Amino acid sequence: MAIQLVNLGTSANKGDGDPLRIAFDKVNDNFQEVYSDIKQLNSANFGGGTLVHDTIGNVIAHDSTLLVDANTGEIVGPLASSSWQTTGAIDIDSTTDDIDITASGVLTLENASQTDYITIANTGVTIYSDSNVAIQSAGNDIQIGYDVASGDVQMGHNSSQVVVNGTLDAKRFAKVEVPTYDTATRNGLVVNNGTIIYNNLTLALEAYVDGSWVSVSQQDVSEFTDNTNLIPGDVADLTDNTVLLKTDVSQLTDTTNLIPTTIGDLLAGGNVGDFVTRTSTGYGWTAPVPESFTLTDIKAVAAASIDFADFQARIAAL
Repeated sequence: MAIQLVNLGTSANKGDGDPLRIAFDKVNDNFQEVYSDIKQLNSANFGGGTLVHDTIGNVIAHDSTLLVDANTGEIVGPLASSSWQTTGAIDIDSTTDDIDITASGVLTLENASQTDYITIANTGVTIYSDSNVAIQSAGNDIQIGYDVASGDVQMGHNSSQVVVNGTLDAKRFAKVEVPTYDTATRNGLVVNNGTIIYNNLTLALEAYVDGSWVSVSQQDVSEFTDNTNLIPGDVADLTDNTVLLKTDVSQLTDTTNLIPTTIGDLLAGGNVGDFVTRTSTGYGWTAPVPESFTLTDIKAVAAASIDFADFQARIAAL
């Protein structure tokens, strides 16, 4: 409603102005509209009211703290709300300075649809997820557990392993120090059979087998326990699947004719008709000595009145 002005007339008591009733009706209409606006402003100021018009200008708190800067259109003052809800993405950008998020307790970044969260406390940073956690970087390297003072890099957990998928370039380390174990600390290890450590006290390698530590730095075969008869004590204990141990000459391969097949292979030389005789140095070939008969020999035999059968026997005996 536009403001209604009371016609006062051209001069006092001239009678050409608004009658008294009409004048006060205009005053009532004007006051009623102003009263409604003042009531709405008062309700909004002390709680419960709703402003139906835009407010243009700075928003300043009672302690003169600037909350909204009308010139830049930015919220510059502190936000004390304990709960924020939004249906879209929240982008916090800073082009001139750092962004500090401070909490007196634990700061938690949580996924609303899954049990995935990141908590930051004075005890450290905890990352939890029901699925695999991928720590990725679109630019520079990622340092996990990097301590500036000592230069140490710690990865993994006391109940898990560090798995490297790919190639670990150990040349980038000055040295890789392995943990040391002494008699007091090694017995507290929870390890499976087959784990081998180095004992600094005995200066020997030891394996954890069936609840006890066994030295694996034997100096002699007698120090081994041969429960399965791996070390044979006799030829009979060997398993000769490939017939390396021969039981007969026929199992040997004689490519150089080291094994003779006849007595003639034992001695070199000799002629046809020679026979083997024993000498003072061994055995050798001996040529036969032929017997010769003269006419005188034959006459002597005849003179001795030897019969023909006896003559044949004598000849055979030569």
